[in-house]
Amino acid sequence: MKNVKHPEMGGKTMIKRGSAGGVVSAASEPWPTSGEGVVLGDVRSNFSVQAVAGDLGETVRLQDAPLAFPGTESTVVSLEHNVSWPETSHDSTLGRVLHALTDSDGYEVGLDRLGVELAKLVQAKKQRFFYEEILKRSPEGYDAAMADVNSPSDAIRGFLCSDEFVVRHNKLFLDEFAHLKRELIVHVPKSGGTTLLNGYQRHSSYASLADEHYVLANCADRLDYYRGRAEDMRRPEVKSVVITGHVRAPFILENGLKRGCDEVYSILRNPVESAVSFVNYIITELMSGSGHAENASRRGILGLSPDEPIEGREMMLRLSAAIVDKLMPSQNLCSMFSRYDKFDDAAQTIAVLDVRFIPIERLDDFMTLKGLPFTRRDNVSKGFFKFCDIDRDTQMLIFEKIGEDLKLYNWLTRHADTELRPYFQVG
Repeated sequence: MKNVKHPEMGGKTMIKRGSAGGVVSAASEPWPTSGEGVVLGDVRSNFSVQAVAGDLGETVRLQDAPLAFPGTESTVVSLEHNVSWPETSHDSTLGRVLHALTDSDGYEVGLDRLGVELAKLVQAKKQRFFYEEILKRSPEGYDAAMADVNSPSDAIRGFLCSDEFVVRHNKLFLDEFAHLKRELIVHVPKSGGTTLLNGYQRHSSYASLADEHYVLANCADRLDYYRGRAEDMRRPEVKSVVITGHVRAPFILENGLKRGCDEVYSILRNPVESAVSFVNYIITELMSGSGHAENASRRGILGLSPDEPIEGREMMLRLSAAIVDKLMPSQNLCSMFSRYDKFDDAAQTIAVLDVRFIPIERLDDFMTLKGLPFTRRDNVSKGFFKFCDIDRDTQMLIFEKIGEDLKLYNWLTRHADTELRPYFQVG
């Protein structure tokens, strides 16, 4: 019988040797009061450890063990700190970090407590560990990998607050909460997406994450944002998760966010109507008197002074031409489904992800079918103009900016009753 002591266990594991080249099994037994130990160096190079029962202290199997055991059957082998297991076999380090953020004494206390536990791991003394466990990637070079870590909790804070973690946090959170179904919304601007996403957020069965652009721009305390999201996703009644903001289909595709039973939805609106809605939205915002930075920037681009009032239909019509020319994005629809803002690439992405489109006229029906609370349309602009009210030159400029969008819209309309089934069937 061979005895292996694990550093985090209050006893040792008795290892029973099999035939040469065979499997060696182990079972936990109390640590004896006497016995000499043979300390191996880097045991990981000699055999791998695979837990078969799940918890520490239960049966484990040592496979592929080319160890030259002495002839006696009572040698003690100490693994020192060369092999380390997490606190539970089913919880990753990042999972433990997210759990620590929800500590009842506050996330700072929770991270400090976790840091004390991680300080026991020899792997956590190098920065490599935190790249691999928190960012889920290898470090970019020797210096990054081998940098010393004196405080694991400070290292965790640094990685969580990095821009890279913000950009990737949706993928990382979704993977940690893999049991939740993902309902991914490609939110095309000015197409009713805000109303739909707000309905999801008001439903107790759904948790939500924000897109990286929102977090980068609005979350001064990123740890507090992560705490809130972790608490939301841990609620027992939560069954699904959505990402708010303007998530693009290429982001979903490139990050592998959609799995076999997940859903990708989008609201479909005539691109001409979306363009006119955008013009009316900007004028509504400018007339609101809001002093936020984005409005100030818009005024500067349009040649308006900070306090210049917007009065009269003639001024609004003049502004509409400048809004289309200087502020309205090109190919608003295609850009959400294509890396190149092109119809053919967007159509392929839609087919690959099996995107379900909801006609904006059927949005209320869809929300009713999903059981989403609906009170009113959100983020609705005032209807200052219709397309026919805008001068011909501005109309032509709109058509230039939505040319690829019109191709995609017409393609989706033609395929509505074919096997591609781009429309979500309501009723």
